[in-house]
Amino acid sequence: MSKFNYIIIIIFSFISLAGQANGFEAKIAYTVDNKISPFTINFADSSNSVLPIVEWEWTFGNGEISRKQNPNHQYLKAGTYAISLKITNSDGKIDIDYDTLVVSDIALPSCNAYFTYLRNTSAADYTYLFTDHSICTNDSIILWTWDFGDSSAISNAQNPIHQYLNEGLYHVQLTIGSINGCTSSYNVNILVLAGNLDCSANFTYAPDTTSSSQYSMIFHDNSQYSTPILSWKWNFGDGDSSSFQDPQHEFPNAGIYSVKLKIETLNCESEIEIMVQVGNPQRYNFWGRVYVGNQTTDQCVAYLYREYNNNYVIPIDTVNLTSVNDTLGIYYFYQIPEGDYKVQVELPGFSQFHDVYAPTYFDNNVLWNGSQSISLYEDLSLQNIHMKEILFQVGSNYIEGKVKNQANGQLEGVVVFLIDNLGEVINYTHTDTLGDYFFNEVPMGDFYVYGDLTGFASYPAAVSFNSQQDSISNVNFLIKGRSSVGFIEKNVEKNEKSYTIFPNPITDKFLNISFNTNNNYSINYVIYNSVGIEVQNGFISRNTKNFRIELHKLDRGVYFISLVGKERNIFEVKRFIY
Repeated sequence: MSKFNYIIIIIFSFISLAGQANGFEAKIAYTVDNKISPFTINFADSSNSVLPIVEWEWTFGNGEISRKQNPNHQYLKAGTYAISLKITNSDGKIDIDYDTLVVSDIALPSCNAYFTYLRNTSAADYTYLFTDHSICTNDSIILWTWDFGDSSAISNAQNPIHQYLNEGLYHVQLTIGSINGCTSSYNVNILVLAGNLDCSANFTYAPDTTSSSQYSMIFHDNSQYSTPILSWKWNFGDGDSSSFQDPQHEFPNAGIYSVKLKIETLNCESEIEIMVQVGNPQRYNFWGRVYVGNQTTDQCVAYLYREYNNNYVIPIDTVNLTSVNDTLGIYYFYQIPEGDYKVQVELPGFSQFHDVYAPTYFDNNVLWNGSQSISLYEDLSLQNIHMKEILFQVGSNYIEGKVKNQANGQLEGVVVFLIDNLGEVINYTHTDTLGDYFFNEVPMGDFYVYGDLTGFASYPAAVSFNSQQDSISNVNFLIKGRSSVGFIEKNVEKNEKSYTIFPNPITDKFLNISFNTNNNYSINYVIYNSVGIEVQNGFISRNTKNFRIELHKLDRGVYFISLVGKERNIFEVKRFIY
């Protein structure tokens, strides 16, 4: 047996050396894609061959292989991996290159420089108070270096006072250094003018020692003003706000929050933003596979959103933490602060599955308000996403409309879904730069059109076609507050009916509906809660002008009602309080 092994090795070495001598040599190259994680490796074929190479076979040392020329591979943990590349040319000759890959974990920077400044009205003109608000997690700051942008001496005080000699625009920079060698810089331009400002927002904060919660903070207004402050508007960066002068606030968990205070006087308004560290936030990794049917996808783009109170969502990253992986169908997020998150996956245009599966949130829902959250308080694996299949139906009808965004102004890239009355996705598209969208080849039947924007509960517009070669225009979406509400633009559909609901707020358990005219067709109604989940539905018979709905086992809160006729008669979605 040992003799047989010896002969094989000699023959292999002879073939390999002969291949190299004839200009045929396998060669591995790779780089680390730190935009995703230190565990993400981009492999490249650097082989030499006079004849065309027709086959590639990569092994990654973890049981996975790829037959692509230049694969991208996601490792799931640090380690040492034996990798190889086998190439075959058009003559059938084979050569193999071996290498050892060390995949290492890296420590993210533990410090972030930040400061605020305030005009010192009790001192000479051009005097400013600078306050360090830098954050250092699991580490300690030991060095502060201030450059005031006016050729004066550098200051190493943590909270210096500096007097400028002249008016002007000055570029101020703070650089910090920590015990563990972390460095970070923050800079801002300050316009120095003579005289005092009418108002200047500022605040201090400290842990609330009277609270049992380690995440409770007390904020103190420290603003300057020449006339009395009329209002305070606090935004705590977690979906909550306050109008008190000196509020107490409990954050949902440890983290770094962007806290804003805006003040208004009779003659002035001013706003300040300070990054506030609450507790000692930890960072974790998580990943999952993206499935198209029973197999993993060839490509994917993953979007990560942080979820706070009151359905308040912040996009964490839509580019740098996106995994485009062609070997495992994996998305991977590295060293993410603890908290609750939403993940949405979309297949890029060059994926072979792009036209078959719609954008999907973890784990299998196309709408944000119906999707599951990922609670990240430890390293997580197998947070798999099963992409929602598009069940195409072909017809000759046409739908068009636009997004009207009064919340954050985004018009382009809003995902619009066409969904049938069984909840199946018939088609989807994205709005263009003007917020416009359209669907063609729509079949006959009853459909719902949703405009989905992450962080906004989506309520549909209902459309119906009972013939072919028909069209419905101005199926629009109003994004306002924390909702995206679909409706048919008034005075556009000549068959549109109107109705009123009362009382609002509801004082008992009944919601009354009054139509402007008798409806000559049956109507279905659906009631949604504040995050767009259906909680009650029913039927209104024809020739009914007034109708009473008994609300069944609903909690107190905000709800929406949508009425859909059996023909092309569309009713505006209305909001009520129970």
